[in-house]
Amino acid sequence: MSIVAKAKADARVTGLLKEVESHFKISYHRSDDKCWGSNVTAGGVAEIHYQKTKHPGASLAHELLHLLVQHRGYRRVRGGISATLGHAVIENLIECFDNELQHHKMYPEFSRMGFLPDEFYADDDVGTAEHLQMALSSNPTSVLELVRDYFTLIAPGGCLKDTQRQGFQSEFLTLGQGRFAAQFQAIRSAMDGWATCGTYNAEPTLRQIFLTLENPSQVWLWYSTDGQPPQDGFFVDQAFGFDVAQGVVSWRFTPSAGWSRV
Repeated sequence: MSIVAKAKADARVTGLLKEVESHFKISYHRSDDKCWGSNVTAGGVAEIHYQKTKHPGASLAHELLHLLVQHRGYRRVRGGISATLGHAVIENLIECFDNELQHHKMYPEFSRMGFLPDEFYADDDVGTAEHLQMALSSNPTSVLELVRDYFTLIAPGGCLKDTQRQGFQSEFLTLGQGRFAAQFQAIRSAMDGWATCGTYNAEPTLRQIFLTLENPSQVWLWYSTDGQPPQDGFFVDQAFGFDVAQGVVSWRFTPSAGWSRV
């Protein structure tokens, strides 16, 4: 029996799969990566990429919940530009925030379906404690070097035990004599609020997080992946001028004149 067939045979997934199939046509593809993943194409097809795993039902449920959260109104941030942060930094932050924002909305339903916390992520999540310890020992000089690791710590579910989480939380807050503590606490507060609020509009939460990392903030985030003009996005804080290529067309934004084609 294939991995997908095993996943669909898990009775805990039946109702969720039926609901998601009522909103999307789903296509399944073997992943080139070691993890499962999902994406909604510009044509509205939901692609689920699968890989061998110890818990196929849980892995399928995870991806279906990503799709359901997006159907309910969560918009994936697809790119961004910063006047002060490097391209690699902003892209890494966006990838992390987009994924974790969805996880915090998804996890309560995943748990109610009867899955265990350590089934929520990929099989290699067993290495999370070792990874966090290495990150804390890396002598970071900026909160930006640790923010993805902190999101890993506060992520719902996973293999970490409560005592481990508490220990790592203390280590993050006391690192460098507490120099990053206020920022970590603000990030946690923003994500706790997001997890329990009734909206799927993540823009206020993203603004909170980016302003925690850098205030004032010159970051612009966008949603579109289909080559349309890049107005479909928002400034985190201060507007600033920049050029961006979207599809085959280049656009320029200036605070005084707005958008124009280059």
